[in-house]
Amino acid sequence: MDSMVSSILLARLRHAQHSARLYVPLINIPRDDFSLRTEAVWLFKKAGVDVSALVFLDELDLHTVAAKYKLHILLVDHNQLGSAQEWLAPYVEEIIDHHAAQNLYKSTLKHTVVEPTGSACTLVAEEILEHHKNATPPDSSSNVLDQQTALLLLGTILIDTVNFSPSSGRFNAKDEHVADNLYSAILSSSSSSTRPPLTRDALFTELQNEKFNVLGLSARDLLRKDYKEWTFPFPKLRVTPEVEQQTSSAIKVGISSAGIDLRVWVERDGSQWAGSLDAWAQERRLDLLLLMLAFQSESAGFRRQLVVYRPTVTATAAVAEALCGFLEGRDDLKLQPIAVELQASGISSSSSSSSSRTGVWAYEQGNAKASRKVIQPILAVDFFGVQPSQNSADT
Repeated sequence: MDSMVSSILLARLRHAQHSARLYVPLINIPRDDFSLRTEAVWLFKKAGVDVSALVFLDELDLHTVAAKYKLHILLVDHNQLGSAQEWLAPYVEEIIDHHAAQNLYKSTLKHTVVEPTGSACTLVAEEILEHHKNATPPDSSSNVLDQQTALLLLGTILIDTVNFSPSSGRFNAKDEHVADNLYSAILSSSSSSTRPPLTRDALFTELQNEKFNVLGLSARDLLRKDYKEWTFPFPKLRVTPEVEQQTSSAIKVGISSAGIDLRVWVERDGSQWAGSLDAWAQERRLDLLLLMLAFQSESAGFRRQLVVYRPTVTATAAVAEALCGFLEGRDDLKLQPIAVELQASGISSSSSSSSSRTGVWAYEQGNAKASRKVIQPILAVDFFGVQPSQNSADT
């Protein structure tokens, strides 16, 4: 949701600043996948966004655009193109992002803002608030801060920061300052004759409920709802010649993030659970599939779980075992193996310190602050030995 909202509103701001240019916010997923972003569906409807007017990845041929027009690319919520879009590198002129800086595209960049905020929307909102303050008059046609804009930005920031929960560790003072100003903008734009806006807590609760309202999704939809994949070089491991012959020079890793407790998911799908993972891994031709599960527990608050799954058709048992041993040894993740809860799926989980030929390793993640944004670079750089500048997603 952060990528979608920030791109839409950054395009609106840039058009207000440079009206001679056409800025098109490209939603970088197929249109059919939008319905899987349940929290975004709710927020866009609440804010009155006409989703039919948006442009999705499968609706714009960028090769044709680049051939016919003068193309300029603004990256928001990421600062490195995925491998499938690396050909766009000569067109990248601007980056606004909150992930670790990769320091790319220096020869073409004209404007860069990369700061470790909780949300990319914080950085976009900061520019919008500044533009609003300097608008003359404030209600002129160049003003881009209205109730709809403030609601979209605030809702996204609240979700990304878990409503500024200290245990999430996902925000800083800039996020808080921007959120305060956005809520003030919502209040000031609400007339006495209109229905009072939701409180910040109520807005977060509605969004959180929608985000975790995933029980109606199929296993495949849960796996592809928030999914990214990378191709890494084969890690340096001590393996037998037989294993070495069975392995390729690269390992394809997918990470699916979902808002569901592993126990609830396994109980729902029963013996079909492992088969669903295997089918998705085969569809994506993965060597390894990781699940990063995050959810709210009534007794324990915000929690995370991590699952490593080795598809049955791959010969990467040595890599999977080494990866799990590596992850278990990370003090910053605080992993605790889950063993009993997966038996309903027809396959038992285990830690890498015991018999682990089953293909599933499942953990409670003691450090709930370690999201995919944190764990993926650890995998890429510290385990697979990829240079940070080469750590780009395939999708």
